[in-house]
Amino acid sequence: FGAAWAHINGMLSTYNDNVCPQVTFNMHEVGHNLGLFHSSENGEYDDQSGLMGFSYNNEDDKQMCFNAAKSWQLGWYDAPSRRVTFHTAWSGTIVGVAEYALSTLSVLIKIPQEATGNNYYINFNRAVGMNADTQDGIDQVLITSSRWDPYGDNVSDLAGYSYLKAKLSAGESYTIANFNNKPGLTLTVDVHAIDLSTTPATADLSIELTCASNSDCDDNKACNGIETCDTSTNLCVPGVDTGTCPLGPYKIFTPFCGACFVQPSNMFDIEVNNADIDITGLQYSSYGGNYIVEVYTKTGTHVGSEQDPTAWELVGTATSSAPRNEMGEIVFSPGPIRVTAGGRQAFYIHHPGGLKYGAGSDINTVTTDNDYLSIYEGKASSAKFGGTFVAPEIWSGEMTFLELQYGDPGTNGDPIILGLQKQVFKFDGQDGAWYSNLAIKNYLQWNMQFKRFNSCPIDADMFISSMSLSTSTLSLLGQESNILIVTTPEPIPECSEDPNKVCLGDGTLHISLDGGETFLSEAGEYQYGSQHRVVAHNTYGACSRKWHDYDITSNDNNQLREGGRRTSVVQEKKPLSLLMDHKYTMIDPLECDQWIEDRWQRNDLFQQRGQWSTIYIETPLVSFHVEYRRSDWFHKKCDFQSLDAWMTTVSKTLEEQPEWQGILGETKHKIYHEQTGSQIKSDRLQLLRGKDDADYEVNGPFGKEFAALDNGHGSFHNLMSSVIQTIF
Repeated sequence: FGAAWAHINGMLSTYNDNVCPQVTFNMHEVGHNLGLFHSSENGEYDDQSGLMGFSYNNEDDKQMCFNAAKSWQLGWYDAPSRRVTFHTAWSGTIVGVAEYALSTLSVLIKIPQEATGNNYYINFNRAVGMNADTQDGIDQVLITSSRWDPYGDNVSDLAGYSYLKAKLSAGESYTIANFNNKPGLTLTVDVHAIDLSTTPATADLSIELTCASNSDCDDNKACNGIETCDTSTNLCVPGVDTGTCPLGPYKIFTPFCGACFVQPSNMFDIEVNNADIDITGLQYSSYGGNYIVEVYTKTGTHVGSEQDPTAWELVGTATSSAPRNEMGEIVFSPGPIRVTAGGRQAFYIHHPGGLKYGAGSDINTVTTDNDYLSIYEGKASSAKFGGTFVAPEIWSGEMTFLELQYGDPGTNGDPIILGLQKQVFKFDGQDGAWYSNLAIKNYLQWNMQFKRFNSCPIDADMFISSMSLSTSTLSLLGQESNILIVTTPEPIPECSEDPNKVCLGDGTLHISLDGGETFLSEAGEYQYGSQHRVVAHNTYGACSRKWHDYDITSNDNNQLREGGRRTSVVQEKKPLSLLMDHKYTMIDPLECDQWIEDRWQRNDLFQQRGQWSTIYIETPLVSFHVEYRRSDWFHKKCDFQSLDAWMTTVSKTLEEQPEWQGILGETKHKIYHEQTGSQIKSDRLQLLRGKDDADYEVNGPFGKEFAALDNGHGSFHNLMSSVIQTIF
């Protein structure tokens, strides 16, 4: 039997009589019940800094905590400011967990390695209070690693032994070569000082990545921008964070059954509270045996679909090898289940060997909840989508989920240019100035005006507030059609004083089709020029669009272009059909579904009021999508107005023009590092021929001349011939 043993993620822990009074034995085995494996160093139990190493045969209670990897796994000390996830560089001061309540400083640092799954964790092992009897790394900075995590960094830090890798005193460092499986990348942790004379005691440290190329640094996550390597310092430089990286992972547990029942199928509902979430996987309480376990889901409730397999979608399978009374796990595939705020989602789990559950009272009863979601009591059955049903029951298990972030537009100022070849770079601009975004001689001029909003944070206070387009028809080159889109800080009187008018952006967005002589401010469909059309309506956050690549219009529908661009035939669509196009690019297409359906049924798209607006511009040469966003009246920490615009279709004639110029135009070509051969994606000085923002400044909304304009002398292309690749 041994001294003690316990089920991992189970309810049972047992003890030899001799060790029952020993608190470290109790805490060690309960740690297993909570899902923790052993803490190792050279041997399986050798990390004696915390309770998952050796236990001690001593009735004098040893006051010890869990190490950094275990504490992170448990979700303790989970305030955002107290748990740091390292990205490209970090420096600061941390305190020990025993003095958590005496400070607002961080206590845990996680260093993820997505490529290998072997994450690192850092803590300051201060030996006071509830951690006074720690036996290893006393008053030092400890670095612990966890073995491969089947969920990956974005889902869970569940399971696996941890390994104590370093015990650092002041002035010492720890280096990890080939970090994240990249040969040119090295991570270094430096402990600069440890001060035990203060309460709380503190440790000052820094973490940095040294690199050889941009590819060493970039993590391929769009939400935090493109990380680059500063070759002058060999340090990784963070990208521009969009504020859209998910928060978490978080877990929610249902109560473990005391007197358990067993059936092969469990079904239940969840309801999401105030934030959209992605549910990435779940754990179930297994009755044992090697079986294929399946998880199904459906939108809405399970009630009425208990015996209808066509109502359910299979989202996860796994071969269960969990022993009886332990937990098995399933990660949803091909990706997480998204549930929007206020939404209800049903889950159906089938395990031929049996799932454990507890007795319930009513399927409308919440069995467990937190700030994000509620799990309701459900049903059990003796067969898959059939058999004898038992209700109500309490499913025994846990779910892992992420909180979605859509970014705060008020903190994402200073225009970010999304290039035509996946370049991403910042263009600062000057308040009130107009710049050439795209210039194609004799065909198209697309200009944009920048405006500074002083209430926004410094370095995030510049937005595009106006834009203009000048196009020539294919048959009448030289005869232009112009459109000008401008914003005003306050609603114009015609809109604010007439309650029957439905104005764009509540009267702050205006369109001119005659070069600025007159303006239209009401939602509607307008014709201008020759075969030109504008459709403008109000929208709201969930239905607002994200940037997407443009189509190339051609009579050859089978032609494919390099870079993934599709071909299509332009046909004039009804306004509501435009609303449905590229629905996947909406910020939240699921939430927007009902709104779109209502517009179809009521045919009232142009009667919708709102502060945000969408504009479609269609011409024979090119079509555009424009999103107008502004701060909410109650959210004045950054009072802004912003126009985001991108091309949705480009004519073959325009596509084949050799010279696309201007800020965006110059990104039509890929540029490569001469030494490394990798594509340059974020270095604005190398991507643009104009080294100063003023090189792209034009004289007013319809200006065409700017300093960086290449008038056909070819000097720029001769200079870059060795590092540029034309993809068309």
